[in-house]
Amino acid sequence: MPEQPTDNVRQEGTNMRSAIILGLGGTGLEVMMMVRRMIVERYGSLNALPIIAFLHLDTDAKERPDLTPTSILGEDISLSQRERVTLQMPRIVDGGTAYLREHPMVREWFPPNLRIEHDFSLGAGAVRAFGRLAFSENAQRVEVALSECAKQVNADSSRRRVTERWAPVDPGIDVYVVCSLLGGTGSGIFLDAAYLARQVVQRYSNNIQILGFLIVGGGSSVESPNLANCYGALKELVHYSTMAQRLRGTQASAFSVQYPRMPTRLESGAVPPFDFCYLVTNFNEKGVQLAKEELFELVAQNIFLEFTPGVAATKRSIRNNIAAHNFRDLDRLMGQAQSFLSFGIATIEFPALRVQDCLAYRLAGEATSYWGFTHAPADASIPQQVRTDLQAWGLDSNNLLKSLITDNAGRSLIKSVTDTKNQKATELQRYIPRSLRDELIVHLKNFLDGARKDVEITLDPTARGAIIRQIEIKAEQLLSAAINELRRRVAEKVSSPYGGTRNALTYLQTLKANLEIHVKNYLTQEDLQKRKSRDAAEKETRAFGRVGANKADANDGEMRVLVSDVLNASLHYSEATILEFANRQARLLLVGEKDSQGRWTCDCLLKEIEQLESQIATFTTRLAELTRTFVGQRERDETGRESWNGGKYRELYNNLTVGAFNTDVLVDPREIDKLYEDTVKNPPEEYVRLKDEVERRIGGETPLSIFWCVLQQPERVKKIVFEASRERFEAVRNISIAQKLSALPQEEVNRKIEEAFRRSHVLLRFDESRLFATDDEGNRLTGHNPGFHTIRILATCNPQSDPDVDLEGRSKLATAFQTRVTGMNHEMTLPDRYRLVFVQEKGVFPLYCVADFKDLREAYIYETRQQDAKPRETDHRITFADLFPPDPREVAMPARVEKALTLGRIFGFVREGTDVQTEEPAILYAYRDEHYTLKEVNLGRTWEEAVQQMTQRQIDKEVYYRRTDEVTPLEHLESTLRKEGERPRTRSEKEKAWEKLQLYLIRLAGELPEGERNPRYQKERDFINSFRDEFGWGPPRDWRPPEVKEAPPKPADLSADEKEFGERVRILVRNKRGGQLDVEEITRLMQEGIEDYNLTASVAKRIIDLIIDEEQRQRIVSPEPEPQSVEKYRQAVLDVTNNGTTDISDEGRKVLEAKRRRLNLTPEQAFAIEAEVLYNKEVE
Repeated sequence: MPEQPTDNVRQEGTNMRSAIILGLGGTGLEVMMMVRRMIVERYGSLNALPIIAFLHLDTDAKERPDLTPTSILGEDISLSQRERVTLQMPRIVDGGTAYLREHPMVREWFPPNLRIEHDFSLGAGAVRAFGRLAFSENAQRVEVALSECAKQVNADSSRRRVTERWAPVDPGIDVYVVCSLLGGTGSGIFLDAAYLARQVVQRYSNNIQILGFLIVGGGSSVESPNLANCYGALKELVHYSTMAQRLRGTQASAFSVQYPRMPTRLESGAVPPFDFCYLVTNFNEKGVQLAKEELFELVAQNIFLEFTPGVAATKRSIRNNIAAHNFRDLDRLMGQAQSFLSFGIATIEFPALRVQDCLAYRLAGEATSYWGFTHAPADASIPQQVRTDLQAWGLDSNNLLKSLITDNAGRSLIKSVTDTKNQKATELQRYIPRSLRDELIVHLKNFLDGARKDVEITLDPTARGAIIRQIEIKAEQLLSAAINELRRRVAEKVSSPYGGTRNALTYLQTLKANLEIHVKNYLTQEDLQKRKSRDAAEKETRAFGRVGANKADANDGEMRVLVSDVLNASLHYSEATILEFANRQARLLLVGEKDSQGRWTCDCLLKEIEQLESQIATFTTRLAELTRTFVGQRERDETGRESWNGGKYRELYNNLTVGAFNTDVLVDPREIDKLYEDTVKNPPEEYVRLKDEVERRIGGETPLSIFWCVLQQPERVKKIVFEASRERFEAVRNISIAQKLSALPQEEVNRKIEEAFRRSHVLLRFDESRLFATDDEGNRLTGHNPGFHTIRILATCNPQSDPDVDLEGRSKLATAFQTRVTGMNHEMTLPDRYRLVFVQEKGVFPLYCVADFKDLREAYIYETRQQDAKPRETDHRITFADLFPPDPREVAMPARVEKALTLGRIFGFVREGTDVQTEEPAILYAYRDEHYTLKEVNLGRTWEEAVQQMTQRQIDKEVYYRRTDEVTPLEHLESTLRKEGERPRTRSEKEKAWEKLQLYLIRLAGELPEGERNPRYQKERDFINSFRDEFGWGPPRDWRPPEVKEAPPKPADLSADEKEFGERVRILVRNKRGGQLDVEEITRLMQEGIEDYNLTASVAKRIIDLIIDEEQRQRIVSPEPEPQSVEKYRQAVLDVTNNGTTDISDEGRKVLEAKRRRLNLTPEQAFAIEAEVLYNKEVE
């Protein structure tokens, strides 16, 4: 309910400011709903602050009842249609080709390899480009909605209403853009939304600020693609913020886009997307973790404090001061924007207004529960009351029929008919003489017709006789009066503590029973009178016939008798008909009639009774609904004690006693119960007093029964009973936070103040080594100044309205502040007496100083390296710079990989070849496993690809700790090279190994242009020298380099057939001892080249010479082993295969491996010997 000013003094910081809350995506909606809830809790309704407008943008068209509660404390806070824009997309086919062709302005930035195959009604699918595409399609609708919001909050009437009721409104408009950067919608549209909002709102005010509240973390449960989205969005945010600074003073735009349905481009100019941008995660600076809902609550609370009286003015003043001192400068390490902030909030409060509401809900709920008065004892006098009422209403058996056949003048209708008959008899005496008897018959006939017409009963009410109509009218009058009295009686009983609904229902049931008794008598009389009227009609007809038959013969005396018989029969007919109809009307008046479908054909007392019974049931139901709304329902605990569970009372009660992450609520459940009991000392009296107050406020000078109040105006009853209940607890507002803290021990006060200060740290974790890094001369690389850019605000209660506040004396509160709070550089007072607010902000830092963003970067790198990876940026034209300086390990990794590949190629472990599975060119790494089986690993199609792929896999493992259990190709190759480096043990062996590599370098210098000045030579020389130094390989004494013949020039690129023939030659050369082929073998190979590979003799001979030369030069590094070693190893191979097979068993493999090591053979040399031996055995 609304908070009223506590005094008449206008304090510093009590002004308010117009604002538009622009929520994007699901997160934006949740935070918006929390802000709306806070407005209702503090100001009573959303309409109380017309200077605040809300607009929600989302691609997801589904309703979200879990995120959008319909009401808070009885106030509807759901979004209206004008407060939301669903970013709809037309149906798109063929992957979006036609759409992009039709909208070239979208094709400018949309990722070219991303197909538009998505159901946008389900959201953006965690694809940022889809979110921006939907915004682009609906930008014109967003512009219109923003314009309406700006009109509302800037209207003079809106400002005047708030100024008159709450506080002055400062000039200008703030726009708060709130969203998460983890999804596809918020992170895809936040920059467009911010720039478009600036363009629209500045049409209505030249004093605007765009503030971003961006959630950039969500805990360990967030999936990798969402983290990658967030990092991509941050890269774009930094890019446009940086560009705005670099373009300052120019006419260029940092951000420029053309939307499909808008006539002009959106040009930002040299301004950043946000004037102030707050970034928050779910961990605060001290490592305190928040749940998602707690994080959203903090963001909502901070936004709420931005536009309401309190700390808002101080925060704006501090921000503006920061912005005036190099806020937009770029950092000196990366040249990035560093105009970012984070915040933290904590509150200690005694929520007097909510306590008052909580108590009011309880009183209102208990009162409405009591108003059924079901506790009232049964009333034994009801039967007598029914009889008395029926008599008073003229509906008892003695009075009803009499009333019906009496006119308004009090004369009996039957007496009127008799008088008319007697008068007519006198008139007819003049026509008795025989000469006038024809006229007698005419006058008599007219009289009879008129008499029958007066009592005629027809289905058509308008055609009924005059006397019958009088009976009807009298019945209607009696029924109307009886119904009014009945309603009054029932309402009186229902609303009376001594009656209640139960006795009212008993009254109605007793009345029905009495009516049934009367109706039986009326029904009997109706039948009797119907027979009498029928008999009288027959007598009248016969008597009239006798008059006509005897008009000539009867004397005057006889004719007088005949005429008298006719008039008497007519009188009897009229009397019987009147009584028949009166009995019928009496019956219909009491119980009515129903048609074949059970519907009433007329109004009656029984119909009213049934309606009243239904209304009593409705009354009871509505009271129960009010009770449930206010306090829920009663439940018993294990001890048998009753309590209310549910409703607004329990909702507030739980919120008050449980509290939130950032709020220490000084309320004890027992205290709430005691406040209630101290105020409501006699509950029944309070309940009746509330009932009387509702009746008085609704009925005015003539109070209206609570029965009719609830039935006719339930919402007004709900509002009045709550307001009246709230007024009963007005004394709660005299309790202040200072009083509450003063009642605690000093140690407890210290603990609460210290804990609140700890919880208020900003919602980002920083890498302080980077935040405070300096260059070689001691100059800061970032613009962050801890003294100037770390803001700590303490907002305390107002001493003018609370004499218990003593911040400078020896009070417990002052002692706690002095001993437990450090570094508070701003102190101020709040316009209420119920809160202590701790606000911390930290600003001016480049994003590479945020420790949590390292995880985002790892996820970004991982996701962008996946096959068919989704783009994580929204504009393919721009290369958005990384946020972090490169990791030294990442920088050094390509050189490390290149060194390993180069040495592997030199030693023969790595070579160019063909992948046997794909039959495509490949860089192959060959090694033998633990079973001495030859394995080959495809490192890539080219040397460059091999370097790239091996680098990425090694960085993933060593830098980002992914797949840490696997042995990477680089590690395996380095292990093989290490074994090769450790193989020479003696000085002589190391000198020979050194000489082999030196001969390779000499040969390489001879092959390359410019010799030793060639970059490739220098690089490989450095790799070789590093390798030799690592393992202690040194040159022989007095070593002289041999003369090496110049290598033949390399032929032009070979065709596929030529390459395949070359591989065939290479295999044969490697399997020959010494790598030399005799004339016969060369001739046979040439013949194969001609016949099998369609080569000419000259081409085949050139390829054979080339391969032999390459293999011979390779053997400079690994020359032929000693003949004795070869012979011994050949014999060992024969020994392990002497069973006549060409397979080598596992045991034989172990024997050969031991033999190879003793003979100092390389694996390749041993493999060549094995291949030769096994080949010869197969031939034999």
